[in-house]
Amino acid sequence: MDRKKKNNTVFYLSDSQIKALSEKDFAIKTVDIARDIFLIGYYTCQRISDLGGISNENFVIKNGHKFINVRQKKTDKLISILATDDLDKIFKKYENNFPPMLTQPALSKCIKKACKEVGINNYSLVRTHTARRSYITNQYLAGKPLLEIMQMAGFRKKEQLLLFVKASKIKLT
Repeated sequence: MDRKKKNNTVFYLSDSQIKALSEKDFAIKTVDIARDIFLIGYYTCQRISDLGGISNENFVIKNGHKFINVRQKKTDKLISILATDDLDKIFKKYENNFPPMLTQPALSKCIKKACKEVGINNYSLVRTHTARRSYITNQYLAGKPLLEIMQMAGFRKKEQLLLFVKASKIKLT
């Protein structure tokens, strides 16, 4: 069946769910790694496929702030992302490199397991792309200007961005 014709239920994780996920210590190393990969996708608002090659060379200091430069594969656009404390903490854990990459099936399985362990009810619906969708939605709900979210995510049009937002009463402003 064509992916676009599937009736997929998509949703986002709230800020409190993201926080619970980030604060949990997982006993199984692959679940911990999968959670970290998911959170990097969340904090950077990038596709997981764009993040796998991140290493020390991607980190730059601009005006006294640490940034991560990422070239998006889909658009070939260079995005410069502020390395927040949450993001920096994850990368320091792996010596400023991306965590060891898991196979796509293992990553998906372990992300679901992590979400289940922190009590997320619809954990079976979580996908790697849920990280990006969650960031966009949470930032939109927090009142961050659409232009800033668009720039970070690499979108050119508001309409494209709003397809990702999973919130009621969306206004195109």
